[in-house]
Amino acid sequence: MLIDIFKKKCDYFLLIIQSRDLRNVPSEDLENIVATERCIAYNKEYAAVGGYNIKLHFGILEKLLESINKARPFNCILVSVNANKKFPCTYHIYVLEFK
Repeated sequence: MLIDIFKKKCDYFLLIIQSRDLRNVPSEDLENIVATERCIAYNKEYAAVGGYNIKLHFGILEKLLESINKARPFNCILVSVNANKKFPCTYHIYVLEFK
């Protein structure tokens, strides 16, 4: 990511983060989903405060983007797309347009 932004000097950078709640997915279905034990533990740990789409956890990314913006200014568009099929899932799409 940082190599593309600072060394390759891209005009646009697209960052996609997928948030998903796997708490209610049966174990036999989890075999077909790329998920780590850490992902499942995360869903369970934060179930009381939203489960998987917690703004607090995006704070780390926001701080990183603020630092990048100071060094190489950009405009940012954020689009969140819910793709709830077998389990709750959201794609957070950040489009960075460098000035």
